[in-house]
Amino acid sequence: EADVIFQSEYVYVEEKVDGASVGIYMDDEGNPVIRNSEHILNKGYVKKSTPAKLQFRPLWNWFYENKSKFSRLSEIGLSVYAEWMWMQHGMTYDLLPDWLIAYDLFNQHTGQFVDTSVARGHLIEAGFVTTPLPHSGPVKDKSLLDGLMNLPSKFSTLAKAEGIYVKVSDGSTFFIV
Repeated sequence: EADVIFQSEYVYVEEKVDGASVGIYMDDEGNPVIRNSEHILNKGYVKKSTPAKLQFRPLWNWFYENKSKFSRLSEIGLSVYAEWMWMQHGMTYDLLPDWLIAYDLFNQHTGQFVDTSVARGHLIEAGFVTTPLPHSGPVKDKSLLDGLMNLPSKFSTLAKAEGIYVKVSDGSTFFIV
C-alpha cells in the first residue's frame, strides 16, 4: 500500500500536531457549526462536565473573534479542519502561534478534501495558522520519512514532533496514507 507514496510526485508531509480535531464551517446565518470526531458540538451544552468536553468551551469565543477567517471559505462551501490546542494532550507546546492550527479544507459540494497545496493557500490567505510542512514533493524512499519523523516540533522547544501525516494527491483530491 505504501508504494503509492514512492510513485507520486504530489506528496505532502505535515507535522502531526497533538490537539483536539475539529471541523468548522459557518451556516447561512453566519453561526459556527463545529464538530469534533464524534458529533456536532453545541455552545454551552455539557451534559457531563469532563475535561474532554470542557476543552471546547473557549472555541466559541475564538470563533467569533476570528469569524472573518471563515467567511470567504464558507461562502464557497469549504469546512476548515484543524487541531484545537486549548488543552494539553500528550505533547507540551510552548511556541503555539494560535489556539487553532488548520490542516485541511473539505468541499461540502463535492464531498472531497481539497488538494493540500490549494487548501494551504486558501487557509494562509484567510489568515489561519497551518500545520508545519517539512516536505512537499516526491518521496523516493523510506529514509526521507524516517528523517522527518525525528524533527523537532515547530511549536515546541521541549520535544520532537509527535509524528507526521503523509498526504498523497492526484493534483485535485488527496487521501491520507
